[in-house]
Amino acid sequence: MEILAPQQIILGRMDDVGTAFDILKEMITTIGRPQIKDKKEIYQLFEITIKNAFEQQGAGSNHAHLAEEINHKIGLLDNDFQSQGKKVYFLVAKVDSQIAGTIALTEPSKLVRDHIHFDLKNIPEVAAVYVLPQFQGQGVGSLLLKRIIEHLQKTRIKSFILDSGFKKAQKFWIKKLGEPTLILKDYWKKDSHHMIWKKQTSKCA
Repeated sequence: MEILAPQQIILGRMDDVGTAFDILKEMITTIGRPQIKDKKEIYQLFEITIKNAFEQQGAGSNHAHLAEEINHKIGLLDNDFQSQGKKVYFLVAKVDSQIAGTIALTEPSKLVRDHIHFDLKNIPEVAAVYVLPQFQGQGVGSLLLKRIIEHLQKTRIKSFILDSGFKKAQKFWIKKLGEPTLILKDYWKKDSHHMIWKKQTSKCA
């Protein structure tokens, strides 16, 4: 599946985005493709945000799984650069020149493929949605989601998959996408479920 790159989107004071992003009006925010010079900063973002998510989940002591998750996301970013966005496609949000968040399109993960029993051909997974703690709750994640969906619509990709195992993130995704398509009960441990969404891009305008 080849994903075509749109032009970089620069939003001055965000007035064109609508009232959902009013909280970002005082910030100069750029949504665009990551650059090679951004690599180290994005790696650090992965380390900070994933560690924070694990700690909020009560899994901060699971160092092996934490390292595996961070290295997986670093690998996705490297794959983006190596394939020039054709195999993995990232967008990053910069707030006043600082990288504040990421979002990516990739092939559905093994977890998704093992539990979704329908054809996933030409259906990408929205993944690596991370926002630095100091920018959370300010509309950065919502803006990244909006832009990646606009990209999917422009490239005529009709559906996408998204999954989450973190409780805080699941609340965000339920708010944005509605109830999940599939809930894997007690997947990680008792009362720690994994959720999977399959959504049509036309219904996520």
